Amino acid sequence: MPDSDITDAIATAYRRVRDEMPGFRERAAQKRMIWEVAKALAGEQDHRLLAIEAPTGTGKSLSYLLGGVPAARSRGLPLVIATATVGLQEQILHQDLPKLARYAGIEVDATVAKGRGRYLCPRNLGELVGQSASVEAGAQQALAADILGSARWPRPPQPGEPEQLESMAEALTEGRWGGDLDEWADGVADDLRPMVTSTSHSCSGRRCAHFEGCPVYAARDRVSRAEVVITNHDLLLADLQLGEEEGGVLLPAPEQALYVIDEGHHLAAKAVQRFAASARVQAARTWLEEGEGVAADTAAVLPDDAVGEPPDAEAQRLQERLGEVATALQEADTFLQHNYRADAEGERWRFRAGHAPEPVRELAGRVAGPARGLHDALQGFSDRVYAALEAQRGDTQELERQLPRLGFLRERAANLATTWELLAEQDSAGTPPVARWVERQAESDGAVDHRVSVSPVSMAGELARRLWDRCAGAVITSATLTALGRFDHLRSDLGLPDGEAIRQGCLPSPFDYSRSLLHVPALRSDPRDAEAHLAEVCQWLPELLDPYEAALVLFTSRQRMERVAQALPEGLRERLQCQGERSREAMLQRHREAVDAGQGSILFGLAGMAEGVDLPGRYCDHVVIERIPFGVPTEPVTATLSEWLEDQQHSSFHTLSLPRASLRLTQACGRLVRSEDDRGRITILDRRVVTQRYGRQLLDALPPFRRRLD
Repeated sequence: MPDSDITDAIATAYRRVRDEMPGFRERAAQKRMIWEVAKALAGEQDHRLLAIEAPTGTGKSLSYLLGGVPAARSRGLPLVIATATVGLQEQILHQDLPKLARYAGIEVDATVAKGRGRYLCPRNLGELVGQSASVEAGAQQALAADILGSARWPRPPQPGEPEQLESMAEALTEGRWGGDLDEWADGVADDLRPMVTSTSHSCSGRRCAHFEGCPVYAARDRVSRAEVVITNHDLLLADLQLGEEEGGVLLPAPEQALYVIDEGHHLAAKAVQRFAASARVQAARTWLEEGEGVAADTAAVLPDDAVGEPPDAEAQRLQERLGEVATALQEADTFLQHNYRADAEGERWRFRAGHAPEPVRELAGRVAGPARGLHDALQGFSDRVYAALEAQRGDTQELERQLPRLGFLRERAANLATTWELLAEQDSAGTPPVARWVERQAESDGAVDHRVSVSPVSMAGELARRLWDRCAGAVITSATLTALGRFDHLRSDLGLPDGEAIRQGCLPSPFDYSRSLLHVPALRSDPRDAEAHLAEVCQWLPELLDPYEAALVLFTSRQRMERVAQALPEGLRERLQCQGERSREAMLQRHREAVDAGQGSILFGLAGMAEGVDLPGRYCDHVVIERIPFGVPTEPVTATLSEWLEDQQHSSFHTLSLPRASLRLTQACGRLVRSEDDRGRITILDRRVVTQRYGRQLLDALPPFRRRLD
């Protein structure tokens, strides 16, 4: 157990919440979670990792705050809370922490950590305001449309935009706004936002004249002083990637922080996406050509007597590097055009289990070497620019303008090098491979390009090395962490240790699921016969859907969803909304309005609506699941991992496909009961949950609904 100071602080805070918070219900599951979190974060080496499944209704965010904040304070360490969604971040900051202060008496210095692209760059804002009047109609600037953090108009300003920028500048100067673009009341257009932000490549940091009032560095200062830092999975992973050698960059170093990873079942997929890379062949040749102008323009404003060789000579060497990469890409393009043509199997060519043939790996090495050399040359050129700015030599204003262009090229060169390096590598025996594939893409002008893509199939080892082995303590939680009722899949995906090195547990739900019915109708078809099953779904749905109820129907394929929608009788179609017709929030708002008006409403959705959609009470009477949500077997990362597992004498179905389907099915069924008073019915239009041996495993992993298996 934690020491007496921590236990006393938690017990006192909990009693205050129990006695003073309106509507608070004392639940054994919540109390258990509070103490389990405290034990994990209090500093006991054998208990510092915890995976805890906390079903909807547990009150998990308040639980990990009540257990985590006193433990973090006692150790003098910040508590980093990482979530998968912005909505949960906002809930923690604006709802849960104020409740903690008001009812538990625990006031916390908390802040939200966001990426640089969420904050205004005062330098870029000033330049855009100055350019607004002079940009001619239709004018375009080289590279501008592709450069993040570039203070250049890629198009003429829209009506009202110059005035909006001037208002932002005034609000920032007068202290009425802190530069967080998410907090700008009128919103910021998607294509305007990148122009008023900066990237790590385009920012001159302390050398910038606007450094003292920079929103990015003000936010970083708040993070460095905060007791609780609320962030997202993407930023956490980016920070671990950037700070592997020197500790945290934006966030505290893992050794000096305690973590709560909320919505933890998303972290593994987010990590894989973070370390994936892709690059188009012809598109790269285009920006390489434009890069020659960047080199020349930058050399023209660098001082001749700066450290290093003359700028013109350095620019010439850089242009030679650009040419070397272009030549290598031309060879790659010729090779791909001759060897990987469109055929009956489609436009994608994936290498089995990630094993690219020897000629492909040799070719990739011939591209990767010059690409890495180009990146290093661009880095050296950028260092010259930074040195000149530091010494206030040369045309500093123009040098600052060149930074985004150099940064753009450096970022693209790094991505190009990484993509082709990973294509050239041979995976180590016994370790999960890198998925490698090529896609043929038709351009709008009729030309053909090839996109080369690489992605790790698992980041378990990297997460273990970068986070779990280093952190002072961590809690991984979610309403659905287990698959098939076990934590095995989570541990494998996240690289968590086995056995006693991590504690794990499932809290009981506060809901009475026996008041709701799970029904599997007597369909004749097997979903593996896609057309026959689809035809039968079209026949069954009109009988199953009550036009006066609130229903959510979940599909595994957009094409199938649209075909079923078209087949519905007109009376049901009038009450139907399909995902993709409007934003999810707009769909849900319209759905609630229809239910409030006493009308029926039917939502058709895909995987994105099988999780995170909260429709309590009468807003959801019926959930229909069209098929068991197995993943797409041809998706490159999944297919590569499946092949590798089979090569290792493991069943990819039982190791990968079935656990993931179990997790998704549990999440989908979780849309029905969202509060203690909810009840309704779930219909699964897939007889495999009854006829197949694994179906019993899937059903047993679901909450204890009443069952009707026809």
